[in-house]
Amino acid sequence: MLFKSEASDVLTGMPDYKDELEHIITATINGIRLINVYCVNREAIDDSKFLYKQAWFAALYQFVSSQMQQYEKVMVLGDFNIAPIDIDVYGAAKWRDKILCTVDERYWFQHILVLG
Repeated sequence: MLFKSEASDVLTGMPDYKDELEHIITATINGIRLINVYCVNREAIDDSKFLYKQAWFAALYQFVSSQMQQYEKVMVLGDFNIAPIDIDVYGAAKWRDKILCTVDERYWFQHILVLG
């Protein structure tokens, strides 16, 4: 990470989730707990790896929840590999129910947003 201020309490990955690629880096900078994510992307809904993506988002939800309990100010940012609403993709009808635009993925994204 590149910041003008010093980062503290840096964490890679999610402590309670084994992810060899460690798609998350978390740090506190200027009193804000930053959770920078690269959410896993899968190629097809019927791919077994889609279940991995589902489990990963469930773990992300738990991780963000725990960070919000520990820190007063938390910001989650990064690449979610989800188009939250139709306007986020060109030719939305073509993307409907395909990877990045499934009802499940959009639910996972909204589930994180509901945390605040």
